[in-house]
Amino acid sequence: MASRHNVWLTFLSQHHLTPSLFSQLSKFDQDYVAACYTLDLANGNTITSRNISSQCIKNYLQAARISKRVNTLSNSDELTFPPLIQDILTKHAKKESVPNRREPVTVNMLNHWNTLALASPDIDSLESSQFDWFVLGMLAGFRKSEWLQDTYEYKKTKTFQTNIDHTTRAFIAQDFEILALPTSNISHDKKPPHKNLQLQICWRFQKNNQNGQKITFVQNTNNPRFCPVLAAQRILARAKRLMIPTTAPLAAYKKEGMLCYLDHLTIESSIKKCAAHVYDITSPSKLKLYSCHSIRVGACVLLHSTQPDPLYIQFRLRWRSQSFISYLRNTPRLATLHNSILNTTNSDDTHI
Repeated sequence: MASRHNVWLTFLSQHHLTPSLFSQLSKFDQDYVAACYTLDLANGNTITSRNISSQCIKNYLQAARISKRVNTLSNSDELTFPPLIQDILTKHAKKESVPNRREPVTVNMLNHWNTLALASPDIDSLESSQFDWFVLGMLAGFRKSEWLQDTYEYKKTKTFQTNIDHTTRAFIAQDFEILALPTSNISHDKKPPHKNLQLQICWRFQKNNQNGQKITFVQNTNNPRFCPVLAAQRILARAKRLMIPTTAPLAAYKKEGMLCYLDHLTIESSIKKCAAHVYDITSPSKLKLYSCHSIRVGACVLLHSTQPDPLYIQFRLRWRSQSFISYLRNTPRLATLHNSILNTTNSDDTHI
């Protein structure tokens, strides 16, 4: 209870309030601040820094004394909340009831995989290989079959999954093209022109039937470890070192000197372990919500947090419809972006 109350005190402090100042606010203002706190909790800003149930949110509100108890006819105590807060709790409870709602891979998880890759003594290890694919997957929204082998099928048949034309379904070397585009040198010095590297990925066949679609990715010079171009270069270089045939899947690694292809159970296990480590998840039912599909969900959430335009998300992540909306999450970055709209709006532009 004390720890939950500290979360409330921290929230007040972040908004330049104290319990004393809060108590001096009008009833309406107190309800509004408390509703903002409820949203903050729903976004995962808790002791464990992860999403919690609506019942757990109520426990936090009770610790902050943002509730009251009423005696029902059955002589049991029931917590009641102001309408603003109750509306948030009701919607949060509905979100919990959505079946098979996969949790997204997050930037925090990418950072953990990056740490594992950097600590690996072998640049062709599972840790090194999967990190490169996670970086690309979080930007391109890979579907499982686009890069992984089905564990059961591969063990049973010892052959790769194929398309209708009998080519390998997962990405092969020809699907990744690194382009070096010279740019003008405006400094007028004697240095050679800078080459801007770009990655072009081709989806020969897709679930949405947009076969042959190509999407371009550019260098991330601010954060090279999360650069899609460099990740693709490492993947292609690894394929050469492991002598992967040009018609075989690119997603591979070395284990005890042997070539191994990435399969869905290996990656699913890695995602669950990472989520458990980063977010201290111990519940088996919650870990079940992490799967290979979490990469595509994470790509959607990441893009939505910086570019909420649905058409942009639909195009970049290769949807033919707006079914991706079911993947979206309520994130703190979205709330910040929402505030920025008011910050940049001219007072004459609105009649609110």
